Amino acid sequence: NSLCPGDPQRAHSEATTEQLCGYKPNEVIPSIPAIPISYHDAIPLLLSLQGDEVPPDWVGGLTDKLVYRFGPSKGTVSLGTNNTFKVTPIWNVITTIKGTLPKELDQPVVLGNHRDAWVYGAADPNSGSTVMLEVGRAFGKLVQSGWKPKRTIIIASWSGEEYGLVGSTGWGEEYANTLLKNATVYINVDVGVSGKTFASAATHSLGRELLKVAGKVKDPETQKPLSDVWDKQLGTLGSGSDYTVFLDNLGIASYDLRFMPFNKQPYGTYHSIYDSYTWIETQADPTLEYHVLLSQVVGLLALDFADLDVLPIELQDEAQAISQYVDELEGMHIHGLDELRKAVKELEKSAVAFARNDEVDNQQKNRILGLFERNLLDKEGLPKRKWFKHILQAPGLYLGYEPEVFPGIQQAFSEKNNTMLQQEITRAVSAINRGIRMLTPQNSGEPFVQAVY
Repeated sequence: NSLCPGDPQRAHSEATTEQLCGYKPNEVIPSIPAIPISYHDAIPLLLSLQGDEVPPDWVGGLTDKLVYRFGPSKGTVSLGTNNTFKVTPIWNVITTIKGTLPKELDQPVVLGNHRDAWVYGAADPNSGSTVMLEVGRAFGKLVQSGWKPKRTIIIASWSGEEYGLVGSTGWGEEYANTLLKNATVYINVDVGVSGKTFASAATHSLGRELLKVAGKVKDPETQKPLSDVWDKQLGTLGSGSDYTVFLDNLGIASYDLRFMPFNKQPYGTYHSIYDSYTWIETQADPTLEYHVLLSQVVGLLALDFADLDVLPIELQDEAQAISQYVDELEGMHIHGLDELRKAVKELEKSAVAFARNDEVDNQQKNRILGLFERNLLDKEGLPKRKWFKHILQAPGLYLGYEPEVFPGIQQAFSEKNNTMLQQEITRAVSAINRGIRMLTPQNSGEPFVQAVY
C-alpha cells in the first residue's frame, strides 16, 4: 500500500492508524474490488469496447481475436466479491543469535523473508524461505562449533506479507525504539529464485559490500564469479516487500536480493496456481543451485555485517547516488534545486573526508555508519502519507511498488504545487545537512531516530 502498509486497524499497536498513517482504517483498505480473470473470460469484455483503437504499445496478445479499443461500451458487468473482514492472529517466527558486544554497542543485523503465499507459492515466497532456512542452518552449525557473532543476528519469517506487509510492519513498529533502535542493516529475500539472472536493489551505501561478496561465490552455469556475470546494477527500493518498514519508516539501510529470468523479466507464474514446485524443478532452477548460491550471498553478507571490526558501509557511494537523484530531478525540468545541489556536493565531500579520517575510532565510526540512514528520515513524513518518512525514496504515490527518488519533491511537482515544492526541497536539504553534521568530526550529536510508537 503506497499510503500506509501494515494492519489497517493497527490491532497490535497502542497507537491508532490515524496517528501512524494519517488515515482512518477504512481509508487505507482498497475500495475498488479487483480480481484476476482468464483471457477466455476477458475476450467478451474486450470485444464489447467501442471507440478509437489504442496505440501500438497498448495492444495485448489477443490480436487474432479482437481489435483493442479505448471504449466505452454499452454493456454492464456485475462483479461479485465475497470478502470476509475479521481480526485474526498471525505469527512471525523470530530467531536471535546474541552478539558478544555489550548492549550499548550492539548493532543488530536483521534478515527476513515472508512465508505466506497465494496458492502454492513455490517461488513467491518459498524459494526465499528455503534460502533463509539454509542460512539459519549454517549459522546453527557455526554456533554449535562455538562461534558467536560480534553483533546480534536476527532471522525473521514474516506472516501476512501478501495482505499488506502486515507481519513485518507490525514487528518493526513494535520494536522500533528497542531492538531496532541501533540496527545496522536489513537483508530481504522475497521471490528468491525465479531464474538465473542476479538482481539487486539496495541502499547505495551497501553496494560495494555486495560486489565484494559476489566476487567470492560462483555462478553455477558459467563457473565464473557472480561479480563477473552480474550487471552490477543496484536498483532503488520502493515497496512491495518486507524491507518497507525497515527502510521507508525506520531508516535502516536495506537489501532486496533475488535471481530472476533472463533480462530480469517477470516470471509468468507469479501469484498463480502454477507457481508450484513442478515449475521450479522444470523451469526456474531444476538443480536448485541458484537457491544454494543465493544462500551463500545472504549468509556471507550477514557474516560480514555481524563480524567485521568496521561496518562495510560506504557513505561516499550513497552521496554519489544522491547526486544522481538530483540529476534525475533536473532532467524532469524541476527548478529551484540550487540549495539541494549545494548540500549534496557538501555531503560528497564530507563522506570522502569521513572515510579518510583515521582519528575516528571504530566504535564511533560504526555508530555513524550504522545510524547514518536515519538522518534521511523526516519525522513529519511525506505529503499525504506520514508513515513514509524517508526523503530519498519511496513507492510512487500512484506507482504501486515502483520507487520514486525524492518522492516529496516529485509529488509536489506533479501536482503543480509550488508552495509544497519549496517546502519539500527545504526538507530534503535539511535531511542532507543532518547527514553532513553527523560526519563532521566535532559533532557528536545523535541523528533523528524514529520515536513515535
